[in-house]
Amino acid sequence: MRRNTAVAAVVVTALAAMFVIFSGPKPRHPGWTDPKTGVRLVVEAVAEHPFLRDHGRMLFVVAPSGRVRRVELYPDGGTGLNANVYQLADDRLVVVDANGVWITVTPTGEIESRRWCWGRELPERFVGCFRADGQRIYRLVEGREPDVYLFKDPPDGIERGV
Repeated sequence: MRRNTAVAAVVVTALAAMFVIFSGPKPRHPGWTDPKTGVRLVVEAVAEHPFLRDHGRMLFVVAPSGRVRRVELYPDGGTGLNANVYQLADDRLVVVDANGVWITVTPTGEIESRRWCWGRELPERFVGCFRADGQRIYRLVEGREPDVYLFKDPPDGIERGV
């Protein structure tokens, strides 16, 4: 009887873990897909204020396998914050947020690191920046690289870059 109870507990735990992995929020918008790796990056407005333009921002990293990782970005107080995307020589992507947080993504869609690197020299290969339109839909805009270091405000408990 104990064996059946233990097996049932393992099955229930595994199903609960799968539910948590697959039931989390998924991106609503297409974002941008890296043509080399198939990794998709999406920035979305979340926790929107009922009548002001204030809202939180969430980065979704969608691996080619379909697995979704989420990282909270610096909140937009209505000014229209950008998040710049860079590509490194080894096909890793780096998203640099408005408060100097660097989020490094591997070619398989894993989040390798999240560090506060305020003022650090940016990578050479600029891909584009996520910028919100009038409906607060963030699209990757190519062209001129905008200044990304706007708020010297590191999140609590984040690793400091070198």
